[in-house]
Amino acid sequence: MSTQELSNVIYSYSRADNAEKKHLFLELKPLVHDIMHKMKPVELCQVLMAFTECQETLTSEEEALMDPQMIERFESEFKGRFEAMNPSDTSQYYFCFTKLGFVGDGLFYKYLQKAVSKTIRAFEGPHLRLMFHKFDDTESMRLNKGVQRRLIEHCKWLMREKKLKGFDAH
Repeated sequence: MSTQELSNVIYSYSRADNAEKKHLFLELKPLVHDIMHKMKPVELCQVLMAFTECQETLTSEEEALMDPQMIERFESEFKGRFEAMNPSDTSQYYFCFTKLGFVGDGLFYKYLQKAVSKTIRAFEGPHLRLMFHKFDDTESMRLNKGVQRRLIEHCKWLMREKKLKGFDAH
């Protein structure tokens, strides 16, 4: 099975309402961990989003999909490819790491901020919205003030240019 097929299966399965995701994802976790280095950025993001969403349904630490080793692995992949990440990829990474409790080391956030700063004009409503997840959590916020300000300014610019839909601004 190719990395694209695997990521598509995981992503599709995560979207199915009646699927029992946790057992499948827990079984696939070692495989994902081992072939992650072969995945394209979009495939990494599909798996990261699916695992993050499923993590919320797990009740014990023994079942953790996003344990410290997996977080470190995803983090390592981002650090190695942050320049190839587009705004969608970057925002999904940020959203997931924030949703999991602002996980990741300082170097991860340094690379993430570089990627955001480099591509900020390409951020559109859906991607921009992910960057504002827990934006008001000043105690845990890992984006520096400059990046926060640029995100807000870009959002304001999109609204002035009427390029931002109402639900994206909310």
